[in-house]
Amino acid sequence: MLGQRGQWWPGKDEGGIGGPHGGEPRGARRAGSVRLRLRVLGLGVACVAASTLLLEITLTRLFSVLLLNHYSFFAVALAMSGLAFGGLWMTRWQIDRATDAAFAARLAVLAFLGCVAILAGLAALSVAPEGASRISHSLAILVFTVAFTASGAFLAAVFARRPAWIGSLYACDLLAAAAACVAAIAILRLVQGPAALLVPALLLGTAAAVLDPVRIRRVGAAMLAVTLGAVVVVGARRHEPLLRFRGAVRPGVLVFERWNDYSRVQGFVESAAPNTIWFVIDRIAATPMFRIPAADSNAPPHSEPWWDRGFQALAYHTGRPLHRVAVIGVGGGVDLLPPLKAGVPEIVGFDLNRTFIDLLRHDFSSFNAVARRPEVTLIHSEARVALQQERRRFDLIQASLIDTWAATAAGGFVLAENGLYTLEGWRLFLDRLTPTGILTMTRWYIPSAPAEMQRLVALAATAVEGAGMPDPSRHIVLAVTTSAVHVDPGLGPVHLVTILVSKAPFTPAELDRLRTAPLDQPARFLLDPTRTPEDTVLAALLSHDRRATAVATSRFDISPPTDMKPYFFLQLRATDLPMLLDPRYRGFGTEVTFNGVRVLLMVAAWASCLALAVLWLGTRSTGGVAARGVASGTGYFLGIGLGYMLVQLGLHQRLTLLLGQPTYALSVVLFSLLLGTGLGAAAATKLAPVGKEARAWFLLLGAVATTGLLFPALPLVNALGETWLRLLMLVVLLILLGATLGTAFPIGVRMVAPHGPNMVQRMWAINGAASIAGSALAALIGLAAGSRTVILAGFVCYSIAVACGWADAMVGRGKAPA
Repeated sequence: MLGQRGQWWPGKDEGGIGGPHGGEPRGARRAGSVRLRLRVLGLGVACVAASTLLLEITLTRLFSVLLLNHYSFFAVALAMSGLAFGGLWMTRWQIDRATDAAFAARLAVLAFLGCVAILAGLAALSVAPEGASRISHSLAILVFTVAFTASGAFLAAVFARRPAWIGSLYACDLLAAAAACVAAIAILRLVQGPAALLVPALLLGTAAAVLDPVRIRRVGAAMLAVTLGAVVVVGARRHEPLLRFRGAVRPGVLVFERWNDYSRVQGFVESAAPNTIWFVIDRIAATPMFRIPAADSNAPPHSEPWWDRGFQALAYHTGRPLHRVAVIGVGGGVDLLPPLKAGVPEIVGFDLNRTFIDLLRHDFSSFNAVARRPEVTLIHSEARVALQQERRRFDLIQASLIDTWAATAAGGFVLAENGLYTLEGWRLFLDRLTPTGILTMTRWYIPSAPAEMQRLVALAATAVEGAGMPDPSRHIVLAVTTSAVHVDPGLGPVHLVTILVSKAPFTPAELDRLRTAPLDQPARFLLDPTRTPEDTVLAALLSHDRRATAVATSRFDISPPTDMKPYFFLQLRATDLPMLLDPRYRGFGTEVTFNGVRVLLMVAAWASCLALAVLWLGTRSTGGVAARGVASGTGYFLGIGLGYMLVQLGLHQRLTLLLGQPTYALSVVLFSLLLGTGLGAAAATKLAPVGKEARAWFLLLGAVATTGLLFPALPLVNALGETWLRLLMLVVLLILLGATLGTAFPIGVRMVAPHGPNMVQRMWAINGAASIAGSALAALIGLAAGSRTVILAGFVCYSIAVACGWADAMVGRGKAPA
């Protein structure tokens, strides 16, 4: 990017932004002899945009570990609030009066400020112990708001400097953000843990080095960027995290830690139990790995009596012949032991988390040798996606306590395991069973709040009826442990509950064997085909005629989840919000359900207040700003800000189930939409020249409406046998959708720029505030009404934006009164 005579700035004959003469930094070339090139400015925009998205995605991962999954909403809120604050900040600077050198120097300072803020935030996170209070972590995390604000100010200033370049610069912004979506996956895998924050800091340092016209500052920023790059390379070459959080989530000696794009896995060994390693995913989900020595692969495994004594192994005691078994979520390998003891010749284990596959195959294969057995095949895949393509039938499909609580970039309730607990998922599982096959799942049972257990039964009964078995009571067994654990004084005892769903009715002999099974925990049967249930709610859920009434009259939402509304772990209706004030539903036992809604509502309230504050500050009329322009511009940028976030997160909620892996959903949705949006922004001038904006608006509304109408048909993509073919189709469709959405912002900038000074910065801030509200609104609408409703709400917001844009255009042409 060097210009003539080795300078970073070309002469006047090469063209640039231009601008009135004014003061410029010492060491810069005189005004009139330097002009900032579009491609240099575009490179700076690309670095800042990629840094912003990488920072948001990385913080989502870190927040899920430090503060539990639902606090990941703060990552999006911090990012969007910083962009809004930055836009308001830039309204105080007369951008059009600065020389190119002064303008570039200001941009370089903003980029460098963001770089320093990220490093300061990383230091603050390193100081606060992992077990510290949420207030301590929240105060440390707020440091990152400075980085987002600096990035927001940078982008607002760039977009306001020369509206004629908005299409190209906005395209650089979005295309770099799209590339960052893909890069984020590799970065989170290679540069593990908090050290991944060094990459967005590196990009901001690079932007400062590219843009600063003062040589000494440019060299300093370049040296910092090179240093950060060297540290990142060192971290990527290590097999363990370069940086760790202080403290521990479990007692014992830390013997293993690995991060990936999906989770952090830590292994602990307690001195009292050296033959057991407990692996913790993020903060609260844990799985044990027992010492299982290697044996001759040609001989039957040397099993121990306790291998099939676990409560989750109840289905193995029916006495039915088992030739092929599927285990969903192998974890530390515990669920592989019962089929090995039963002599099952073919055991297929699915796990979404590649780390656990590697632990069993490589890292701890000498400690636990079950993966070496010829009967065992481990597959790295989300089980539902894998079984969708699987044509073999299984005698038993088992899933025990599958709830990792690892948040994705779409928010704290968009969990990878959601798809295992929907009607569509259970219909698939039942279809993949042999005629005498059994589906078994183990979950938690809290007598004081039995919603999860009741919802499990409602799901099972509805799925059984849908599979052509009219009397669910003959096909369902439900057992609960008589012993309990006490995790929260206000919550009461917590039990384990195991459900068995059989395609063939259970026989009396099988039921007798289940009742007398030698389990390590005594059990009582809540549902037994030979007895009338004592629990009236469970009895009603088994009855087709009484199930709807039981669901409607329950104090919890126990309706069977669907793919459109897959929130099995959230048993709250929209009308149940006063229940959040009940002290019985506070504490660890409800941390991942009720407390998650409290956090979401808090973020939504904060986002609404922030949006209103930005709206008020951004619409205050100053000299030279027409009230008409402020009103129409505000409505337009509010609409496109809300609409884009609603469409994006609605698609993410749905495609996470369709694609299975959160990584795929992140790559496909964000990458494809941002790539399409960037292409649309670049083509906005040609697609919608001045006076022809209606053409782009018509395509935009048509694309969003078509997306909402065809939303239920998305599962048809699964009919394509090859994974790459499914991904290619989705990518093409999302790029086309993004291209129509991408025209909205450049058209809006072109629309408001003539209305007065600082209008672009004001509208950028309003757009950012709308995006904050949109992220929280998408989560709330998705929880209450499902992902398709989120898309339809996005269509409404875009319709409002188009109406405001059309009104402004008509007034500008004299076809309506001002």
